Amino acid sequence: MNRIKSLNPQYVFIILGLIYGIAFLVLIPPFQVPDEYEHYYKSWDISNGHLIPEKIGNKAGVSVPESVKIMTDNVYQKWKYYILNNQSMNMEYLLNLPLKSSTNTFVDISKYAVVTYSPLPYLASALSIALGKLFDLSPLILLYLGRFGNLLLWLLIIFLAIKITPIFKWGFLAIALMPMTLFQAASLSADCIAISLSFLSIAIFLKLALDDNIKKITRKHILIIISIGLLLGLAKMPYIMLILLFFLIPSKKFESRTKMFQIFGLTFLLAVLIIAFWNFMVNGLYMPLDPGISIKDQLLCILHYPVDFIQTMLNTSSQYAGELPFIVVGNWAYANSPIPNLIYYIYFFIILLVAAFDKGSFKISLKQRYIILGSFLLIAGTIFILEYLTWTYTGAPVIHGIQGRYLIPILPLLFLTLYEKSERTKNRLLVELMMSLFIILILSKVVFIFINYYYALYF
Repeated sequence: MNRIKSLNPQYVFIILGLIYGIAFLVLIPPFQVPDEYEHYYKSWDISNGHLIPEKIGNKAGVSVPESVKIMTDNVYQKWKYYILNNQSMNMEYLLNLPLKSSTNTFVDISKYAVVTYSPLPYLASALSIALGKLFDLSPLILLYLGRFGNLLLWLLIIFLAIKITPIFKWGFLAIALMPMTLFQAASLSADCIAISLSFLSIAIFLKLALDDNIKKITRKHILIIISIGLLLGLAKMPYIMLILLFFLIPSKKFESRTKMFQIFGLTFLLAVLIIAFWNFMVNGLYMPLDPGISIKDQLLCILHYPVDFIQTMLNTSSQYAGELPFIVVGNWAYANSPIPNLIYYIYFFIILLVAAFDKGSFKISLKQRYIILGSFLLIAGTIFILEYLTWTYTGAPVIHGIQGRYLIPILPLLFLTLYEKSERTKNRLLVELMMSLFIILILSKVVFIFINYYYALYF
């Protein structure tokens, strides 16, 4: 009789991700995920076949049935008010609210960058909402249905990423099951697709670079690489630079070094063109929430005072460095998280242990480590710059608007720098079972905290 020597991490992920993903989906109140209000309207608009929001005067948004607006107005950011004042919300009324209304109403979402996002991050949620509308489900149920569509697609893509990557499989699993990652995956947020596609892209480049069974880069591989560039460009712009991981692939796997640079150049060019095309299509839709913030003035400030800007970047990095476990692992709900800080640090420590344990027979060269770390720093720096341009006053000593969820798509790169080639760990099955148990215990604790925090008044 054959003994089980190890667990398949992709199947462990799909089981735990489905169980706790559904729990998060149901327990987290509507619109507690940052910008989910705007994401809901984007999903709704795309479910009607509209790829670009409607522009009326200096506003841009969507037309929805009056019942949809009633639901969102009753729920949006009011849950916290009810909790603080020991009041319960009339969920039965909202769940039974008829979808069809005699009139439509226009909702302006131009104050948030969400208005400029491509339809790609909303395909799963929009399709789910469209199916629900066929049965005249209430607007609130449609929201949960859209969340479920996002969750299923996220589970599938992360499953493929864990299966494809030749190394750090348990690391991908641990990061994907962080409370913050599940929080995004079980919502209507565009981060759901940005995270999953980034993980898949990293996994594919690692496969092409490290798998000795792949002797040469074929046309099929080239099409996959180009597709990665296009999808990342339409998902969220900063993560397009994950295509720099292309240079992890040894040049000997290409016909020539010239061919290698031609393939990268084509991928980069097409990705830039798709981004430029979409930005042209949505130009003028976004109106910054704070009129005192000027993207033009911020750009001029960077060009005229580059040393001051570098100091601002360093100040911001220093400020957030000590809070990394907190802001990345699980600071959510508009930074009003009910989860004790200790849980965040324990989970971050678990990821570090996984990075130390999850070794393999593949070797990462020093050059490849520089590429991995450089890609992480470049993307993180780009995120900082974008937040400086869109959320920060000119001359501010630190950059505002930085959120830990922005780093989740590239977090595997940070921990991959710790990877070392080694023989299989003794008692591997026991270690894997212990890691799975720790993750289960922490996620179960988070679920019970959610129940007590959000729903105690209903019992």
